[in-house]
Amino acid sequence: MRTLLGLGVGLAGLVWLAAPQARAQSATAGTAELREVRSEGQKILSEAQVTAISGLATGAQVSRAELQAGADKLVGSGLFATVRYDFKTRTDGVTLTFHVAESPRLPVYYDNFPWFGDSELSDAIRARLPFFNGTLPEDGGVVDQAADAIHELLATHKLDFAVQHQVTSNPLGEGNLQQFLIDGSALRIASLNFSDATLASNTAAQAHLSEVVGKPYSRMAIDVFLTERIRPIYWKQGYLKAKLGPPEVRLSGPPSEKLPAEVPVFVPVDAGTIYRFAGAAWSGNSILSSITLDSFLGLKAGAVADGMEFEGGLERVRDEYGRRGYLDTTVQPDAAFDEAAHRSSPLS
Repeated sequence: MRTLLGLGVGLAGLVWLAAPQARAQSATAGTAELREVRSEGQKILSEAQVTAISGLATGAQVSRAELQAGADKLVGSGLFATVRYDFKTRTDGVTLTFHVAESPRLPVYYDNFPWFGDSELSDAIRARLPFFNGTLPEDGGVVDQAADAIHELLATHKLDFAVQHQVTSNPLGEGNLQQFLIDGSALRIASLNFSDATLASNTAAQAHLSEVVGKPYSRMAIDVFLTERIRPIYWKQGYLKAKLGPPEVRLSGPPSEKLPAEVPVFVPVDAGTIYRFAGAAWSGNSILSSITLDSFLGLKAGAVADGMEFEGGLERVRDEYGRRGYLDTTVQPDAAFDEAAHRSSPLS
């Protein structure tokens, strides 16, 4: 199940409390010197980073409107789910405190930028957003700024493409990603080759290559293909921790050179270890016995841990509960791997 997280924003400012000696200045100019900016509640960002994002600088003359504008910048960045502030004025100026709660972050995902590695793209974003750590919120000003930073990198290499961003499901696991992609590229995938030579003669792998070869170049499309078409080949043989990718476009020459219409893609593969099934221990099952559930699972202790058979077994268990009227039954495997014995023991 993948869901998008909502964003709630709250702002609050306390009354402008002017000390006697500052009151005359406030009456004439409505400003006071900002002596200190503090923040509370942040977990990823530092206090200095929160201050920098607000755009407020100590030593400047500020009004209530400017304090509010600083809070608005924090909200507009997308980095904070809630922002409120309070301030105190003394004879020497104003002390401002932001009370924040940071928004959930998503890992960034670069889709169709074959000219650059992920590190180069991340460095470009970090030059614009020094606090960038590989994650961004779902939306907000910082996401737009990250897209602008990538566009500038492209432009310096005479690559004039609009950069878009969108929240999408992670093709390699649970959760969502903040995906960046370019619009208007005509690049297509010329070939898809693997470091594991056995896939070249695997009929299942070769039968599905046409799903990506000849299609527009997209790392997302390749990762989906690897997850849905190639990983099952390894799972069925007991390679439950096979690592596929990340896919690579191996280009030569400077990025400013015109690319061919089609690019070759190479996928490194680390099959890992073949695991054997050590058996299942069931918990929370009051309707069906463990023996019955084992029969639906279909795997015998000591046999190669066929990951696809195991997934099918879990689906049969869900179907049986559904047939008995338990439509909301959850079957959640919790796999334990014995690396020394090369055994896998899912606890369901």
